[in-house]
Amino acid sequence: MVAYSFKRRFIVPIQIGLGLSYALDDVVDIRTDKPKRQTIRASGRKRHAREGEVVQLYYAQRSPQNCRKLGDARCVGIDKIIIWPDGMAAMRNGLIMTARQLTKFARADGFADVYDMQDFWLKEHGPEKFEGLVIRWEPLA
Repeated sequence: MVAYSFKRRFIVPIQIGLGLSYALDDVVDIRTDKPKRQTIRASGRKRHAREGEVVQLYYAQRSPQNCRKLGDARCVGIDKIIIWPDGMAAMRNGLIMTARQLTKFARADGFADVYDMQDFWLKEHGPEKFEGLVIRWEPLA
């Protein structure tokens, strides 16, 4: 089983995506009320979820005093992704995303819009090209 940890801003979108209720104190940092059912991660030596595998979703997993399990889900697919945050362009599985696809993708990843995603990405990862994976999940039945 693979576990993924998320920042506070993603708690509510993940809980919505899992069909769970959320605490009022979580709403303080809500930026979107759209469900988050995917995460973008760097590929590398760390093993990622495989299709069909259960994933555990956490907030602040490495912080003993703040760690909180958000829920479990089933991985339904993995896509390759390349992101150029400076111009906010992306390629998914070898195909450049259109503006409409990129907007839909940003919302699916828990952002209000492409600009919100670009701002977050530049602050967290810088302007360099990013190559990684999109891990998609669905709530457990």
